[in-house]
Amino acid sequence: MSLKERLEKIKEILVLIFKSPGIEINLSHENPLSEKYYKYFTRPHDSIKVIKNKVHGMALLEVAKFHSPDDYINSVNGKNSAAYYTRKAERMGYRFGEIDPYKLKEEIFEINTSAPERQNRKMSESYYNKDYNYPVDEFNSYYGVFKNEKLVAYIWLSRMGEVTVVMRILGHNNFLKDGIMYFLSVNAVTALITKGEKGKFLLYDSFLGNTKGLELFKKRLGFSPFHVKWRLKETTA
Repeated sequence: MSLKERLEKIKEILVLIFKSPGIEINLSHENPLSEKYYKYFTRPHDSIKVIKNKVHGMALLEVAKFHSPDDYINSVNGKNSAAYYTRKAERMGYRFGEIDPYKLKEEIFEINTSAPERQNRKMSESYYNKDYNYPVDEFNSYYGVFKNEKLVAYIWLSRMGEVTVVMRILGHNNFLKDGIMYFLSVNAVTALITKGEKGKFLLYDSFLGNTKGLELFKKRLGFSPFHVKWRLKETTA
């Protein structure tokens, strides 16, 4: 990376840090993962030690503000929009549905290993573990996209108090051009709205360090950068 590129990246980070609106989000001990992720969110950042790991520029979607699935879809509609690519995938015969990750571990492994890198980063070793431990309880949901009954994309969501966290989201490299990740994401959001989940927000990691493509993807889905003050409480009632 050239000096100019480094300076531009630093500028982007500073803008996210100082111009993102602030918000407080309560996690909850109800989900066994909450305490682990509270510590992960609030520890020092790996590269920038003076800031916390997952506080600045967090990619949040306020799910609670949408009264119906159509309300959300209308908010991400337009030319070359998330809704546009969702309709494209639907016309091509893709199907969305809830999945059991243990029954589809071979297909998930094929998706995980369909490309050696994602967003210019090597895949984590955990993605190469066919027997990865996916928690199955009321707090965790798994959805997939199918083509001719074959799983080609999946998403794992975990509700931790006021926020539902995108834990994993991945598509098979051979099918990405068909808009399957928009199809998956839009349908996952509408599923949350339909279920009336308690989580007010959907968290898709941070805008920090994103490629231009990933940043555009998140913005098309309605995510915005926020400065988050994380709280850990016994309950969210």
